[in-house]
Amino acid sequence: MLGWGFPPNVTGGLDTWVGEVFEAFEPKDAELQLLLPSEYAPEDREGIHSAPTGEGDIITRVGRMSDTFVELAEDADIAHTNDWFGYGPGLRAKRETDATWVSAFHSLSSDRNINPPEREVETERRVAQQSDVLISVSDITRQNVLELYEADSHVVHNGFSSLDTTGFDVKADLGIEGPMLLFVGRHTDQKGSQSPAVCDGQDPEHRRDARPRRLGPPDRAPEDVHRTARAQRPHQIRRLHS
Repeated sequence: MLGWGFPPNVTGGLDTWVGEVFEAFEPKDAELQLLLPSEYAPEDREGIHSAPTGEGDIITRVGRMSDTFVELAEDADIAHTNDWFGYGPGLRAKRETDATWVSAFHSLSSDRNINPPEREVETERRVAQQSDVLISVSDITRQNVLELYEADSHVVHNGFSSLDTTGFDVKADLGIEGPMLLFVGRHTDQKGSQSPAVCDGQDPEHRRDARPRRLGPPDRAPEDVHRTARAQRPHQIRRLHS
């Protein structure tokens, strides 16, 4: 399997998923080999391999992992990649080995970007149409892939590990009384963090009593979110650091 980051050294949600899958396979009667960039790979972990990626954009850096990925795929039944960035290594494994290329879409570029880069969109199209087995993590993603790229996929829903709660009272800490709507997501437009600010201005009945709160570093939220929030509630925005 091809990945990018690995817990606790993660760059996004996909890295967490890769870590969860790797841990889940360890006790099972199935061998899983994971390839990561050298800068993110944990040291001395059985089953985890690394390859230097150097400088450049992600396509260039992932491309430098292709040789090692193909070598690992020669002894594998399945060569698994994720999203658009796994296209190069996955296609080479399909062409140069007997492994079945399985690619999973966790989200699409159009989900993550207001104006998706054409290069990512075209790469997604190639992944959808050329992989041996295509997986989507939700029915919505499957439908989007079908509509955008005319390729059907199998739906395999992501699971979630059980968590130990801390008992931390968010409402008490923020001094909130009454109902609270909690929005959880990265501070980027791809996670829809602009929506709560917009919706807040559409409810005149409760608008006077609402108190928006944003948790996390202020510099990580895109400026369009701040503009929307200020326009809707200029005197009731409080930024909180994680």
